Amino acid sequence: MGGVVLNTKLIAGLVIIAVLGGGFGYYFSDKLVIARLLNDLAWDVSKEEDESTMGTALKLKEVKNLLADDCRLIVPERSYEETVERDMVVQYLLYHRQHYALITVTIEEMLITFPADGQAVVQCKVRLEKEKVQAEPVVVTAEVEFVLKKDKDWLLDGVTLPENMLK
Repeated sequence: MGGVVLNTKLIAGLVIIAVLGGGFGYYFSDKLVIARLLNDLAWDVSKEEDESTMGTALKLKEVKNLLADDCRLIVPERSYEETVERDMVVQYLLYHRQHYALITVTIEEMLITFPADGQAVVQCKVRLEKEKVQAEPVVVTAEVEFVLKKDKDWLLDGVTLPENMLK
C-alpha cells in the first residue's frame, strides 16, 4: 500500500517537473528570445518627448549590447549595402534621434526562421512614427528583415529596410 502512494507521488512530481521544464524551455526558446530582443530594440530606439540625456544614453547602451561587432545595412531601392561598426550605428541613431521630439517604433507580424545553425532571419512589419517639434507626425509602415547570429547570445548582424524608413 505504501509503495502505491510513493509511486503516485513520484509520478505526480515527475509530471510537475516536466510541465515546468516544458514551460521554461518554451519561455527560453530561441524564437521567444529573439522576439523579446527585437521588441526591446524597438523600445530602445524609440524616443520619448521628455527623455533625459541619461535616459538616451542608457537606451543606446542597450542598443549597442544587442549589436554584433559589424552590422550590415541593406537598402534595396538605393542598391546600397554597407557594413558598419557597432559604434557607428549608435552614433547614427544618436544623430537621427536629435532631429525628432518623438519617435515610436513598433514591430508587428514577426516570422522567425533559422536558415543555419546559429543564424536567424526575422521578417516583420515595422511601424515607425516620427514627430518633429511643432510638426505633424509622419507614420511609415514597411516590411523589414533582420538577420541575427548567435554568439553566446543572439546579436543583430544585419538589417534590410526600405528607403522610406530612412527619410
